[in-house]
Amino acid sequence: MDWFSGQRTFIGMLLTGCLITLVATPWVIRLAWLCKALDDPGVRKVHARVKPRWGGLALFLGTWLPVAMLAFWRNDVTFRLTGNALEIALICFSGFAMLILGMLDDRFGLRSRWKLAAQIPVAIAVVYCGITITRISVPFLGVVELGGWGSILAVLWIVGITNALNLIDGLDGLAAGVAFFVAATNAVIAVYTTNDVLAVVMCALAGSCLGFLRYNFAPAKIFLGDAGSLFIGMTLAVTSLAANAKSTVTMSLLIPVVVLGYPVLDTFLAIARRAVRGKPIFSSDRAHIHHRLLAAGLDHRRASMLLYGLCLLLSVLGLAVLWQNHVVIFAAMVILLGVLFVGARALGYFERFAVRNLVMERPLYRIANLAAQLAMAKLDASNSPGEAFRALQGLGEEFKLAEVRLWCRGEQFRHAFSEAMRERPDGTNEPAVGEIRLQSTGGGIGVTLSMSAEWSTDDLAVEHRGLLQEVAQATLARLQQLPSDSSEQPDRDRKLEDAALDAARAGGEHA
Repeated sequence: MDWFSGQRTFIGMLLTGCLITLVATPWVIRLAWLCKALDDPGVRKVHARVKPRWGGLALFLGTWLPVAMLAFWRNDVTFRLTGNALEIALICFSGFAMLILGMLDDRFGLRSRWKLAAQIPVAIAVVYCGITITRISVPFLGVVELGGWGSILAVLWIVGITNALNLIDGLDGLAAGVAFFVAATNAVIAVYTTNDVLAVVMCALAGSCLGFLRYNFAPAKIFLGDAGSLFIGMTLAVTSLAANAKSTVTMSLLIPVVVLGYPVLDTFLAIARRAVRGKPIFSSDRAHIHHRLLAAGLDHRRASMLLYGLCLLLSVLGLAVLWQNHVVIFAAMVILLGVLFVGARALGYFERFAVRNLVMERPLYRIANLAAQLAMAKLDASNSPGEAFRALQGLGEEFKLAEVRLWCRGEQFRHAFSEAMRERPDGTNEPAVGEIRLQSTGGGIGVTLSMSAEWSTDDLAVEHRGLLQEVAQATLARLQQLPSDSSEQPDRDRKLEDAALDAARAGGEHA
């Protein structure tokens, strides 16, 4: 009973954060639909229906309203917190900045470089105000003083962890569930080390994530969006640095790295995968760990639960490091290495990162990405639907397209790359194999890219489909920007195209 009364502030933060998020999330869902902050299905997405975003707004309220309410609850914990107002303000400010950035990205779509450009100044401001790394404890070497390198490492840590949480947000309930395990583990660590700031924030965040899972676990009614993943990532990164700065030397950065092991591992694999394939590091793909689990036949629930188990194992290992329990550390390490080995083999990582496969795949990925970039550059320079259509035609051979179709304000353009597609009626609405079709709300503007039936489901084929989705989106956006009087003569172009095809057929028959 004495222990419970001593921890009632932290337990109250957990329960209050959960309750506030449970109440706030349905209102956030309505707000997201009203403001059109929605996540549409796509080739790189795993959901099939439009879902609202902005779940991070409910998480922010569930995390910081309980902290604000402590001003009206006088006890030993709140008394000790009065001397840490600046630190609490920094954690809140950095998380709020990421919330706003993520909400803008969820609504309007921001380029990765713009989001990175916004994250770096926030990280620098946090480090400048004193939340940094001064020294770390390295096994067998002891304490290492970092000097000026500590500030650089702190900025890299904040930006890296912020984006790591964003990368794993690909399954219903995954990022929120992982954040719950990390926050709950950090809360235990904070209570053990009497770090009141970390304890109250992590307890509130853990409760908020738990309440949000009521609406986010499969089948999800709302997504975290970048608003949620960036807010959670920034909050976890800054609080872990603050805890490290105040903890004993034995704690060091090893514990945060272990506890955040899953998002760190997935981020490392994503960077390595994209680097060896010649892709931009901040590009998207469908080759994350959770994507592999889905491809192996697991559904959202089972894949999320399996990754929850991995996070729980990492949490046990992190607490064992804190308490210096060597028996638990050894047992957890053996189990963890076994799980990672079996998982890597089952999900095909050994084969996919084999040198012979990398040497063969890298040129193909580079060619595909360069072809897509060239097509989008031509789209940006196009001044008519006909020019946009010709930009798409250039993708036919490289991406093994069966047909390209484009329509804009009464004009129609069509080119079939296969005999079977040429025999289809020009105005048919029957979907073709692997068809990507995007059109405006009224249907007056749209584009269709139909892929060949022989396409497989390997990584390169998935990469091709993702690039084609991006090209189709860029085409639709460009067509909507063109003025209504910028049209060419589509009938004449189509007649010339049909005449060229007839001539080619005749030449082939005579030959």
